[in-house]
Amino acid sequence: MEANINDFKLLNIKCQKCFNNFVRAEGIDSSIVSRLDNTQKARYGFYFFILEMNTGIADYSDLVELITDTEFNGTFYDDRSGDEGIDAVYIDEEKKSIQLYSFKYRSSFKQDQVQRKNELIETTKFLQNIQTKNFNHTSGKTKERLEEICELFYDSTAPWFIELFFVTNDTIAIDPKDANVSNFKKALSLKTSFISLNDIAKLLSFSYEPICSKLVIDDDAMMSYKESKLSSDTSYIFRLSLTDLIRITCDDKDFRNQTDIYNKEELANAHIAYDVLSENVRGFILKSDYNKNIRETLEESPSKFFMFNNGITIIASDVKVTPFPNGIKSHVTVENLQVLNGGQTLRTIHKYNQDNKLTGLSNLQKAEILVRIFKVTDKDLMNKIAEYTNSQNAISNRDLKSISSEQIQLESYLDNYGIQYIRKNGDIGEDRNKNYEYVISMEKLGQILYAVKGNPENSTNKKRLIFESEYKRLFLVDDILSEKTVSYIKNYFSFRDLYKTMKGKKPTELKVFYFLYIKSHTSSNDKAIINRFENFISKYGSLPVYNRNRQMLTTQFRNDIDILFSI
Repeated sequence: MEANINDFKLLNIKCQKCFNNFVRAEGIDSSIVSRLDNTQKARYGFYFFILEMNTGIADYSDLVELITDTEFNGTFYDDRSGDEGIDAVYIDEEKKSIQLYSFKYRSSFKQDQVQRKNELIETTKFLQNIQTKNFNHTSGKTKERLEEICELFYDSTAPWFIELFFVTNDTIAIDPKDANVSNFKKALSLKTSFISLNDIAKLLSFSYEPICSKLVIDDDAMMSYKESKLSSDTSYIFRLSLTDLIRITCDDKDFRNQTDIYNKEELANAHIAYDVLSENVRGFILKSDYNKNIRETLEESPSKFFMFNNGITIIASDVKVTPFPNGIKSHVTVENLQVLNGGQTLRTIHKYNQDNKLTGLSNLQKAEILVRIFKVTDKDLMNKIAEYTNSQNAISNRDLKSISSEQIQLESYLDNYGIQYIRKNGDIGEDRNKNYEYVISMEKLGQILYAVKGNPENSTNKKRLIFESEYKRLFLVDDILSEKTVSYIKNYFSFRDLYKTMKGKKPTELKVFYFLYIKSHTSSNDKAIINRFENFISKYGSLPVYNRNRQMLTTQFRNDIDILFSI
């Protein structure tokens, strides 16, 4: 799919809305906003849109902390520290990944505009600072991020990886095979990803229309399953050729329903229908790699593909099977097809088909794959199937929990208190006319609950546990739909706002989580809690900021806080 001027305009509108939400969430002064033209607003909104899609972070306070761009921080936070060529830094503690971002947002559309190669060079200052471990000439956020990266990259016993994202609203990305890119990657030993309007346009065009497809299956390649003899719903396991898999998941409705012999040109022109990836499609588009092992198997030993791949799990609202009169084959109709597990496999197969066009057809015809199709209409059951069957590039537990009944109820409950609850990435409230006093993500509420219930030290660096082992303790409780939850949210914003007004004190999310924990166990007023807490951590003042933050992540520090505040 090639982006056009309408995609450019849609992205601009989306970025403007992201910017407006940032202004509202962070309480940016209207006098600052009034000095910006629409292109500047869209450019800053572009930062938030891409960072949210790629990192899964939905709260603007967290996203702001990622942005190192000099102009952005100078405009809104009076901090003009040099960014050394990198606009944002995201450190993923769980995946041991350091993501660096270089953004370029154009004010006008050109159909064949290619991302500029000189943008590679602009990032080298930041990367050289990491290589030399010399950043005494830097300051502000940039210095803090460089200190943290170097400690993780050089002093940690675990291996860390650096990935550099070049993101633009130019139509075409830099070719990763370009000699300049190859030399750049080789010299700096890092992974690079190039995201252009052609990629982003896929995020803007989803209608989530039901995908329906038809198949003809040999009876010896199909097995049926019923949960019980009395059940009316039948699920199936198929041995399916990759040519059929491409066909039933493509974006051509007529081709999906064409079960007779199709020609090479039709298969070569088949593109994946991203609707089949449902609500997890954003992550698949921007940050999921194509699987090299799958490509190698298709090229070198396609007949062994069935043995080397875990297969694909599909859910459908209905699966109809009609046997042929001869009893050898059956017609199969799948209604509202959604891939819950195997999205990366599916994308890689489609990518192989696109890259090889007619020459790859013979290999695709030789390869078969295991496909499980479950007839499911219950959302809770669908959620459990997705959670229990994912193994290859699994959907995050956070995403899986976002469609659970308790989260949907929580969204509705908080709406009554003027709180917009964001369960899913990319939900910026564009279809809602209501003005909310607060906007908070599901992940942020999870962190708040984790902190007040005894784990402030783990609320930022062990977020994964919130939607795994800690989920029942935090969300599946009797008082989750109560004014207590509302007060936690309001206290979170109250502490943040108060902290910003206190001269010489820099707020961080980790500190705010500690304040919420302390407030839930003491009767002290908010300002007193902040002053006492700050006085306590001042003894770490001789340490770099990064090391002081690391101290607060320890159980020992939390225990010391318990003693200090008699918790």
